[in-house]
Amino acid sequence: MSIQLPTDALLGVFVILDLIFCLILMRRIHWNLMGKVGEA
Repeated sequence: MSIQLPTDALLGVFVILDLIFCLILMRRIHWNLMGKVGEA
């Protein structure tokens, strides 16, 4: 079972999702660090 898709389009979608995920993760870690610094 294989679906023929434009590899470039699929790769682009994965890259965009990966960048968004990294940005959200970095922002969450950043806010956690800022919160800890603010509490201290």
